Amino acid sequence: MSLSPVSSPALLPDPSTTGSLPVTLQDHGTYVDIAAALGVSWTLLVLGVRLYIRLRLIGPFGADDATACLATLAGLCQSAVMLVGVRHGVGRRQNLLLRDETDVAMMFDYAANLLYIATVSCSKCSMALLMARLSSFTGHRIAAYALCGFAAAWGVASLFVIGFQCSFPQPWDVLDPASCSSVFARWVAVEAVGMLIAVLGTMLAVSLVKKLSMAFKTKVIVVSAFSAQLLVLVPIGFRLGSIRRLPTAYDVTFDMTSAAITTLVAGHLTVMAASFPCFRQLLRAFDGGLGMSRKLSPKLGSSGSRSQRSHALQSLGGDDGDARARGGRSRGSSTKFRTGVITQVVSQATAGPAGPAGGDESGSVSSFGSDKAIIWRTHEVEVHYEPRDQ
Repeated sequence: MSLSPVSSPALLPDPSTTGSLPVTLQDHGTYVDIAAALGVSWTLLVLGVRLYIRLRLIGPFGADDATACLATLAGLCQSAVMLVGVRHGVGRRQNLLLRDETDVAMMFDYAANLLYIATVSCSKCSMALLMARLSSFTGHRIAAYALCGFAAAWGVASLFVIGFQCSFPQPWDVLDPASCSSVFARWVAVEAVGMLIAVLGTMLAVSLVKKLSMAFKTKVIVVSAFSAQLLVLVPIGFRLGSIRRLPTAYDVTFDMTSAAITTLVAGHLTVMAASFPCFRQLLRAFDGGLGMSRKLSPKLGSSGSRSQRSHALQSLGGDDGDARARGGRSRGSSTKFRTGVITQVVSQATAGPAGPAGGDESGSVSSFGSDKAIIWRTHEVEVHYEPRDQ
């Protein structure tokens, strides 16, 4: 009677030699790899869109864009460090690792956390610099620069707070509860101040659009774009829950999987949120002649535009033009005249607080939230002249 062979763990292929990354009950590092790959891909995509807009459509390249590039670089370094940490034991059962391997895994997680702080700090600075760039009010720009300084100071202080989370010479060793009793409290303080900066950024965005003449829907879109960093509160909540369990975890390298994933998600989402307000349709909302992002383009386009038929001294046709011609002839047969329509493009900044006067002036519907003219002011002129005596 033949017996079928029974597979044993010793006969399974080694992932390090086959190049595959299976998800097993002993190793969840693949989840970290997937989170890092997705985060890097989406972050680079959003940054590419931002650079294309700045370099090809709506420039110039400014300090906010440079800070966003720096935040993206820090996020890429964070993902790279975490990927290397997975190769050294992050996400793997602690009983499968030697003591030295466990220390190396915790060291990479510690370095990734520091890069996470740098990533978030640069992202918040980029958002504040963008608001300072878009604003035309001195007080608002000062507040935006102050918020940028606050975010930078928060980042530096957080690096020291988390950098000294445990006793030296191994501040990454969270296995000793006596030397790392305040890890969770430190992270709560760091994340609380970080969310406070995000809330202040939202309030600053509300004050930015409050005094602008634009459609209410456009204001909501702009404020929502600047408030996208508030969405990071969800992964941060899960992250703090995972960090709270680490000092007392039975299997620290395996249990840090969820903390590593939520850290990657929060970091990359913050970087992407800093670039959302730069998309073209959002920047167009500030092009109402108020000097928000750039001057009103003289090129109004051909779709729905009246610029192609607003030449001065253009002859009128139809009954209205004939009536004016008959009225002109009654003044003398030797007097000739031509009538025409002049369409003047003005912005809301030059129209005055009371709005345009006269019944022949109307707003351009297509101008709301775009770089087209806000007000069309039409003047009708009539020119009389007599021929010279030969």
